[in-house]
Amino acid sequence: MPQRRTIALDVPPAVARAYEAAPPAEHRKFERLLALSLRARTDEAAFARATDRLERTMDEIGRKARERGLTDAALRDLLQEHPGQDDAE
Repeated sequence: MPQRRTIALDVPPAVARAYEAAPPAEHRKFERLLALSLRARTDEAAFARATDRLERTMDEIGRKARERGLTDAALRDLLQEHPGQDDAE
């Protein structure tokens, strides 16, 4: 089971009272909802980092292909010789 940590939140008094008045089962729902919301932010950040890495990798592949003599015209010829499999289906 993953480690858990406690955090403190600064909320308006009415929100704090509503939380305190809610039964324990509701507390767990609020905590899960907040955790999911915050996790989505970290997942978005991870996705952005992965996208950046992919773009850098693709740029590097393109650079190496150009160094080895691949031109835009040659790439077009290769792509026209081998149409996507979706076209054949």
